[in-house]
Amino acid sequence: MGLRACPFLISKNMCVNPNQNTLSQSSNGQVYWCENCKHFSVIFNTSCMLFKRADYKSFIDLLESLGEEDFKYVIGREHKVLLKNNFSTVGIALSVDEALELVDLMAEGILIYEANRLIST
Repeated sequence: MGLRACPFLISKNMCVNPNQNTLSQSSNGQVYWCENCKHFSVIFNTSCMLFKRADYKSFIDLLESLGEEDFKYVIGREHKVLLKNNFSTVGIALSVDEALELVDLMAEGILIYEANRLIST
């Protein structure tokens, strides 16, 4: 199915070296660290997001700060929060359960990443 990049090809400018370490996974997603491009790759449901280390931690903080009042968009039968940055037209819609699962997945990923860094130094 073509080139793979961190772990899926999204842009021609992305890393195509399949040198990713799986840090965390659930039934709906996975978190990878790419040694080649030094980015976290988060695959969750139908979304793929790439983060620098500081941005990754900031996104976890954002997810942890969500309150009931943030889930104000009714999509289908669920209340969802819409998250996107101001520089993109692409975003992610999450239900409460999805947001909780994603923050757990990402928090586990950063713990494994930090533990691996301590072991390798």
